Amino acid sequence: MENDTIYVTMFKMFTVRFGDIMINGDDMKSDRLLRLFAYLLYNHERIIPSSELVDMLWCFEEVDNPIGALKNLVYRLIVLLKKTFSISDLITTGKGSYSINKDYHIEVDALNFEKECQKEMNTIEEYEEFSCLYTGKYLVEVEDDHNVITKRTYYDSVYIERIMEYANLLEEQGEYAKMEHVVKRALEINQLEEELYELLIRSLYYQKQYKQAAEMYRKTTELLYKSLGVKPSESMQDLFELIKKQSHSEDADIIEIQKDLAAETPEGAFLCEYGTFREIYNMHSRLMGRLGICAHMCLVSVVNRKPKDDEADQKYVEKIMEKMQSAMLSGLRIGDVLSRLSVNQFIVLLPSCNYENSSMVMNRVLRKIRYSLNHTRFDLEVTIEEVETKG
Repeated sequence: MENDTIYVTMFKMFTVRFGDIMINGDDMKSDRLLRLFAYLLYNHERIIPSSELVDMLWCFEEVDNPIGALKNLVYRLIVLLKKTFSISDLITTGKGSYSINKDYHIEVDALNFEKECQKEMNTIEEYEEFSCLYTGKYLVEVEDDHNVITKRTYYDSVYIERIMEYANLLEEQGEYAKMEHVVKRALEINQLEEELYELLIRSLYYQKQYKQAAEMYRKTTELLYKSLGVKPSESMQDLFELIKKQSHSEDADIIEIQKDLAAETPEGAFLCEYGTFREIYNMHSRLMGRLGICAHMCLVSVVNRKPKDDEADQKYVEKIMEKMQSAMLSGLRIGDVLSRLSVNQFIVLLPSCNYENSSMVMNRVLRKIRYSLNHTRFDLEVTIEEVETKG
């Protein structure tokens, strides 16, 4: 054959190209047909027993005649290939087995990626070449397939591990702009990897883009709360402290500083991440004894009385948290401080406020939300404690 190479992509989008013709997952119009073709192409170097294909295609399903169903599916695939590429000999049939015809050369991006994963990398060029091989998640068209999900998780973890190595190498060599670009590219593929965000924030910090770094920290904190229900790591919080110090390190006169401080004066309560909340709390704790004032801290929790532990519950809790945040920001006083503590909790600081007033304030703010939760299995719990005096 003049051109016997078939090019296959399994990252980002499943595609098969032979000559000038290409098909993708949508063209196959069948999830099971796609899974069969992808499995045969991925394992093109070996003969695959029919029983293995049946287990892969109908795992946990009862089929009256699985071998017959497999033969029918293979026939449909052969018809599709003949109609699309004008080839009818790509799939060969053996005794109780199927395989890809060895006369064709198969190039699979996932297999090329696996080969590169085995290599030791030491230079920027090697890491860059590797990073370009992983263009997206593995077989995103396929859901509820254990084999696919396992491989998808493996590829993702290897890619993230190597990208972090790459970013650390760029950091060591002072290539901070390149470091930023590499990490941003990785975040387009995996949006929930905290260590990638930390590397991105570090790259901005080294480039003295302190405002952008601080904004990215705030966005990351919010994303981690909403998606994973976790607080930023200690190293992330330490990095944020460095950013805050550097943000005010350049010389400026007092008028400029006042203008900068007054540039954004939000109405209602002050919303901040937990590290800032902790600093404000400690400041009030030291002031209380000296000024003879009291302050109270409130913990507000969304409680699921009859948990089902499913995705619908999690989404509903997030809606409640969004409503609570909006209500508290507008309903609390100027000077009150609010922070999201976890996936289902807010913490509030009420300066110059005794216990009775604190209870009244919180009940007033949360009354409407409590009413909307009536006759459901969700409820709000509010705990109020006086802030301890320090110093």
